[in-house]
Amino acid sequence: MAPPVSARGPVLTPAPGPEGAPGNQDLERVEDFLRRAIGAAGNRQAAALGRELAFAGGKRLRPRLFLLSFRASASFDPPPHVYRLAAALELLHLATLVHDDVIDGATVRRSRPSLNAMHGERAAVLIGDFFFSQFLQAAAPSGPRALALLSATISRMVEGELEQARHRFDLSLSEAQYLRIIAKKTAAFLAAACELGALVAGAGQKERRLFQRFGRYLGCAFQLQDDILDYVGDPLLLGKPRGSDLAEGVVTLPLIYALKCGRRAARVRSLLAGFPPGPGELEAVRVEVEKAGGIAYARARANEFLRRALAELTVLPPGPARAEFEGLVWSLERREK
Repeated sequence: MAPPVSARGPVLTPAPGPEGAPGNQDLERVEDFLRRAIGAAGNRQAAALGRELAFAGGKRLRPRLFLLSFRASASFDPPPHVYRLAAALELLHLATLVHDDVIDGATVRRSRPSLNAMHGERAAVLIGDFFFSQFLQAAAPSGPRALALLSATISRMVEGELEQARHRFDLSLSEAQYLRIIAKKTAAFLAAACELGALVAGAGQKERRLFQRFGRYLGCAFQLQDDILDYVGDPLLLGKPRGSDLAEGVVTLPLIYALKCGRRAARVRSLLAGFPPGPGELEAVRVEVEKAGGIAYARARANEFLRRALAELTVLPPGPARAEFEGLVWSLERREK
C-alpha cells in the first residue's frame, strides 16, 4: 500500500524509542573522548580553535550510528576502545567540515562564522589537519580491518567531492549521476559508520552488509534532505544562508527535476544563464524549482531511501538498539536543519 502523503511528501510512521535507551549515555562517553582528544593538542591555539567547532553543536550522527550498530550486534556493552573509535569518526567528520568550508569559501558554519571566515584559510586548513591527525590517533588502536574500511571510505568520499566539483554549473547533470555522487560523498561515510560498529562487535559478513546497506540508504536520504533545505530551509535553523549550494554551482535533485519540466525548465535555464546567479536570480530559481515540483519530488525520493533503510531493520530482533534506529529514521524524515 502506498504511504500516506502530506504537503511535505510521503509520511513515515514514527517508531518512538523506549525509555532508558542507552544512546544518551553512549554519546556522553563520546563527548568525553572528544574533549580529551582535542585538549591533548600541544598547541593552545589548535585546541582552542578545535573546541570552537567541535562543541558548537552538531548531530553526532556518525558516532551514534556506529554505537547503535555495535549494540545491535554485540551481547555486551561497548568497552572504552569502542567509544574512542566513535569519537574518531566525529573527528574525521570535523576535519571534512573544515576543509569543505575552505574549498567552498563558506562564511557560516553551525550558525557561527566559519573558522576560515574568522581566522583565515591557512589557519582553517591547519585545524582541519589537526582534526585528521587526532582521528588517526584515535582510530589506530582499532586494528587493520577497521583502518582498511575507513581508508577505503575516505577514498570514496574524495571521489564524490571531485565528481561534484567537476559538475559544478553543469545543468546537464542527470539524476543517476547525482545519486552516484551523493552515494560517495555522503552516504559512504554513514554506511561505513554502521558497518564498522558491526565489525568491531564481531558480527559476520552478512550482518555487516545489512548495516552497511542501512547506512547507505540513510546517507542518501540525509543528503537529499540537505539539498532540499538549501532551497526551502530556514536560514536560522540551518545556520547558513539559503541557496548556498546553488550559488556555488552545485546542481542537486530539486533543480535536476525542475529542468525537465517544460515551461518551468526554460524559465530556470534563462535565470541561470549567467552562472553564478546573483541574489535576485537565486530567489527566482528557488520559487520556480518549487513550483515545478522539484522539492516534492526530492522529498519523495528521500522518503523512498528512508523506507529502504527501515526495511533493512526488519530482520533485527526487537530491542532498544532497533527501536533507536527506527526512531532515528523517523527523526530524519522530519528534520529541518
